[in-house]
Amino acid sequence: MLGALFEHAPVGQAVWDAELRYAAINDALARINGFPAADHIGRTPAELLGEVGVQVEAALRRVLETGADVKEMEFSGETPAEPGARRHWVASFFPLGDGIGGVVVEDTARHQAATREHEARRAAETARARAEALTRVTAALGSSMRTPRVLAGLVDAVVPSLADFCAVHLVRDGGRGIKAIAVAAADRRQTELARALADLQAADGAAPVGPAAVARSGVPEINVEITPADLLREGVPGPERDALAALDIRSAVVLPLSARGVVLGSLTLAMGSSGRHYTPELVEFAESVASGAGLALDNARLFAEQEEVARALQRTLLPPELPEIPGVRLAARYRASGRANDVGGDFYDVFDAGDGEWALVIGDVVGKGAAAAALTALVRATLRAAVLRGDGPLAALELADEALRRNQAAGFCSALHGRVRAGAAGSVEVRLFVAGHPPPLILRAGGALEEVAVTGTLLGVVDRPVFGETLVRLAPGDAMLLYTDGATELRGGNPWRGEQALRDTVRAAAGADPAELVERVEREALVLSGGELRDDLALLAVAAPPDEQ
Repeated sequence: MLGALFEHAPVGQAVWDAELRYAAINDALARINGFPAADHIGRTPAELLGEVGVQVEAALRRVLETGADVKEMEFSGETPAEPGARRHWVASFFPLGDGIGGVVVEDTARHQAATREHEARRAAETARARAEALTRVTAALGSSMRTPRVLAGLVDAVVPSLADFCAVHLVRDGGRGIKAIAVAAADRRQTELARALADLQAADGAAPVGPAAVARSGVPEINVEITPADLLREGVPGPERDALAALDIRSAVVLPLSARGVVLGSLTLAMGSSGRHYTPELVEFAESVASGAGLALDNARLFAEQEEVARALQRTLLPPELPEIPGVRLAARYRASGRANDVGGDFYDVFDAGDGEWALVIGDVVGKGAAAAALTALVRATLRAAVLRGDGPLAALELADEALRRNQAAGFCSALHGRVRAGAAGSVEVRLFVAGHPPPLILRAGGALEEVAVTGTLLGVVDRPVFGETLVRLAPGDAMLLYTDGATELRGGNPWRGEQALRDTVRAAAGADPAELVERVEREALVLSGGELRDDLALLAVAAPPDEQ
């Protein structure tokens, strides 16, 4: 029995002699190592396994020298069993007569799961950082009607999240030159040096590259990597090269500041001692900042500039268009309430989850404006990252809940999240998880209206949330409507009339396609609210095509 236990155990086991040679090994460990069991006998781990074997031998020597166990030692590397793949194990070694015994357990799956979790969290944190940076930029651009104060706030807002050094130059003398207006450096001790560099860059209005050239042409300059040889080749003057070297500038973008088709100046963003470089994503983000700043330079259009920044932010929180899913019809609508430059806290998304499934989500973050947008970006990015790493809907919601609770800003969110796929005989299957969100409505092809009876805990509220689960099957011609409070919280004296109005509107849309359904719901909410919604409105309709189509 002991022999069978050794030979057939699901974990690796071996015995080594005092010379660290294999005296016995079971099949499980032989498979891990990638050699037949017989080939191990009389040879050392280092002879067979290289780097991994050296790690094993170090632990074996400790057992021989101290006479004590080595428990749950973690080690990793490649073995001949799977060349090129880094694997992970946990092993324990112990004295056994004149030799050493050992047990080895594969731990690769846990390490891979931990790596995926780390990447998902990093993606969520990056999304939150960018949303918060855009929040600061938006606040700076709307803080004053005076251009110097607005631009001073702008450069302070982008340093250090988007740059280690930032400068704004404005066109002067009818376009024949530029002047440095605002400068900021991540290291405050370098502020004067940064200001001197900005002045040097403004000294020659005909410079072939840099802020003056961008202000003349309106063409951005993207320098992912800057070397001394690059500066010499581009004809940058010596004093300017010295200042760039003193600031340790390694990567930079220079973007035009434009309003109403006119280039008013340039925005310079540079990376120095932090060692960062401008990736395509950072460049895109920087370009949105420059666009907003250009509009802010025109005081007469300040409100229009604020509106544009808010719209740009809202576009980042919603998909640009819904995907085409074979066998499934989709339609969506979004409308923010309040002023035109307010950013809503409602959102929706549909994206590929692999294996013939599509992830869908609709949610409502508490509050409005930039703070709500930051939380919306965090939730949406976290859910996308979780799905990309292979999480199911429940695990994705749990990760979003954790991200919200770890966020320093107080806030919570309701959401419906799940997977949709085309089913048999023209049907559509939707597996849904509910996090404190209004349950969806189902409109059957024959006109019957059903409410999905499922509830769950809000995201970001309690340590151990419970999310309700349901499976919805849509037969050909059936439709399901997911919505936020803007569809039911109508203006007027009767707070309950919105619930009934929504049901009446949906029921009256029997036979309509999803696009017409969401259009009717939006129009009715606006009419009953006197043309101004009380809350943000997001609608997402999922339908199975009728039999005849």
